[in-house]
Amino acid sequence: MTASVRTKNLLATALAAVLTGGGLAAAPAQASTAGAAAVSAARAAQSSTTLTVSPTTIEFGASVEATAQVTTTSGAPAGEVTFVVDGVSTKVSVVGGIAKLEVKPSDVGVQTVGATFTPSDPVNYQGSSAAPSSFTVVKADTTTRLRIIGKQLGEETSATVKVIGFHRTVPSGKVKLVLRRAGQSEILETRRGRLGKGSRGFDLGLLERGRYRAVVTYLGDANHRRSTVAKRFWVSR
Repeated sequence: MTASVRTKNLLATALAAVLTGGGLAAAPAQASTAGAAAVSAARAAQSSTTLTVSPTTIEFGASVEATAQVTTTSGAPAGEVTFVVDGVSTKVSVVGGIAKLEVKPSDVGVQTVGATFTPSDPVNYQGSSAAPSSFTVVKADTTTRLRIIGKQLGEETSATVKVIGFHRTVPSGKVKLVLRRAGQSEILETRRGRLGKGSRGFDLGLLERGRYRAVVTYLGDANHRRSTVAKRFWVSR
């Protein structure tokens, strides 16, 4: 065998040894890393999250308080609770094992709240999720107010209607005004219109001298109940 062949054989043997050695050396390192992760996960303290909502029934415009309580098998939990209401997520820090969120719904109906705890130290603590909780939103009561302008004979008379939600919300929808002579059943005028920012104006024209009664009915909308107001007024000289 020539020196050149011997050299090639020696190089091939050395390269095989290096490759084989490298492969054999990598396997224990990977196994060691996976094992460490498994041990770390096993040692992490478990957590539990419970969720309550109060009150469970509210009028539109009111709010409820969602409370998430987080406990762990070791030590005090630190981290954040992610509340999800109607698809919107809000993160709240956990203080003393408690995270609270004030929820003001935008629609009438049944609303569902979810809560998930994410620890600040995921190596030593595990996260957890609470069972969803729900509350019901019902229509809000309203107050309808009526103001009459122009009560002198020969002046144009007008009416301004304002509707207010019980929780200071702004109703939409339609109102109807019916005008009669006081003590009489005959209808003199009927006006209908849609509220704009909770208000509506009506022109009643030139009224004759006498006593009148105006009745305004707010017909309600998806979030507000109907309401009615009646008012008597004089048109005098």
